[in-house]
Amino acid sequence: MIGRYQVALTGGLGTGKSMVLKIFKQKGATTLDSDEIVRNALDKNKYIQQRIINLFGSSVAKGSKGLNKPALAKIIFSSTMKRKILEKLLHPIVKKVIEGEYSKSKKKIVVCDVPLLFETGWDKNFDSVIVVEANQALRMKRLRKRGMSVSDIRSRIKSQIPLSQKIKKADFVIHNNGTVRQTKKQVDTIWNNLKGDQWNFNKNKKRIRAKRTIRIKKMIK
Repeated sequence: MIGRYQVALTGGLGTGKSMVLKIFKQKGATTLDSDEIVRNALDKNKYIQQRIINLFGSSVAKGSKGLNKPALAKIIFSSTMKRKILEKLLHPIVKKVIEGEYSKSKKKIVVCDVPLLFETGWDKNFDSVIVVEANQALRMKRLRKRGMSVSDIRSRIKSQIPLSQKIKKADFVIHNNGTVRQTKKQVDTIWNNLKGDQWNFNKNKKRIRAKRTIRIKKMIK
């Protein structure tokens, strides 16, 4: 695994992580999306589908077509215990896929979108952590456009570590409250820093995890 630098991208619901991940891909990084890995498992993995039906009951089944994901979401976001049961089932799959794709990557920087990075303790496995943040009103507006109800949004946000705590643990912070151009400018700055880190990573032949002395929030007015 020497020679590749692994970066975690995380943040809160509706902060715009997917857009930021796409920008990193355009910059030349290998990009991985944990949510996409979970969706593939829920949609295509028959063993996982049956395990979930056995755990949560027939209400989450969709006949021969797999899972009723809205029904499953309603169950897990109304019970911390049930959500943790599902996470315990899915997280090993996500981790296995990420590790496999990381080992196969021919690019030097790999950026992984991991929404529950700190909640799972996975941050220790990455060389740098980027947190994407946005103000509450904007996040709510984005999520409402996706068709989510206010109560659903609040229950999902409540299930995650507060964004303010994630920011304190980050190596880099992207403030995604403005235009796409402003966000790209922040990504450009971080990308240049990551390339410097990656060079040191190769030179020293070991993982490095140094906190940044520069914070993007001080650079973008």
